[in-house]
Amino acid sequence: MFTSLHRRSKLLATSCAAAAVVGGAALAVPAQAAAPRVVDLDAELRPGNRLHLSVETRGATRVTFTIAGRSAKGYLTEIDREDGTREFERNLASRGLQPGTHTIKLRACGADGCTTKTQRTYVEYDD
Repeated sequence: MFTSLHRRSKLLATSCAAAAVVGGAALAVPAQAAAPRVVDLDAELRPGNRLHLSVETRGATRVTFTIAGRSAKGYLTEIDREDGTREFERNLASRGLQPGTHTIKLRACGADGCTTKTQRTYVEYDD
C-alpha cells in the first residue's frame, strides 16, 4: 500500500508541474527556508567601562551574545530595506574586560531555526 500511495503522490506532483507548464501559468514555488546567517560581528570597548557588541544578520529575529562567560540578548536597532539585513546591538558593563583577543559566541535565531557562530576577535577601545 505504501508503494502505491507513494507513486500516486509522485504522479500528482508531476501532473501539477506539467499542468503549470502547459497552461502557461507561472507558479511561484517557495524557496527552501534557511537558518539565519551572520554577516558581520563586532565588539569594542567604550569609555565608562562599557562593552559594545553589534551583529548584522540575515533572517534572524533574535540574537544572544556570549563573551567572557556572560550572555546577553541583542536588541534590534536597524533593518536595511535594500538587502534585508538586520542589525542587533547590546551595551554591557565590561567588568574588567581588557583590550585583546576574546572569543565571542553568537546565537542567531529566526523562524527557520538557529545558527551559532563562534568568533575570536580583537576588542579595543573605540576611537
